[in-house]
Amino acid sequence: MFEQFLRNKTDEWQCKTSEEKWLSIFKSFKENNIDYSMLLKIVEFAFALLGSNAAVERIFSLMNSCWTKSRGNLCINTVEATLVNKTNLENKPCQQFYEDISKNKDLLIRVHKTAKYSTTNQKSETEASGSQT
Repeated sequence: MFEQFLRNKTDEWQCKTSEEKWLSIFKSFKENNIDYSMLLKIVEFAFALLGSNAAVERIFSLMNSCWTKSRGNLCINTVEATLVNKTNLENKPCQQFYEDISKNKDLLIRVHKTAKYSTTNQKSETEASGSQT
């Protein structure tokens, strides 16, 4: 039955994505009351796997470009925030960025505070002075 289904779909499937093809197969199974629960689990697992690790490599490259020797004392949270900004705000027009920031009251309050950044050296000095007292 499955082979017959595939033979009928060959011409139609040339321009479909794999997701669309599997949806069509599962729809046919459902219409013909064929149990496909085990096959569905396998297909879900296969689609959950990444095709490549390019996104991860890009993040490491960005991290290396912002966490240089001269910026080696930045705390991990600062580096993380920089990476989030670089990856999420990269292609946003200035006007849209301004409008988004203006709406975020919590962020505006934190930006206007005096204590903005901490470095690993400052944390170490604070911890050392606290343990000596």
